[in-house]
Amino acid sequence: MMGQQAQQLFETASQSIGHIHFANQDSIGVGNIESAIAAAHIAVKRVRDAVQPHLSNQDKRDTSEVVL
Repeated sequence: MMGQQAQQLFETASQSIGHIHFANQDSIGVGNIESAIAAAHIAVKRVRDAVQPHLSNQDKRDTSEVVL
């Protein structure tokens, strides 16, 4: 029997559903602060990618200055 990481369970469970994006350490597969931060960065990128096409040119300039 394959483990949860080998089955890509965490990757599948962390996929966005419409406008809902998940950021939790379990989506990385290791329960520690580094995984929580990494999951947050992934979720922020997904939100940014989802929102970017709907922003005006001024808004796009403003979000490009955000540094993670």
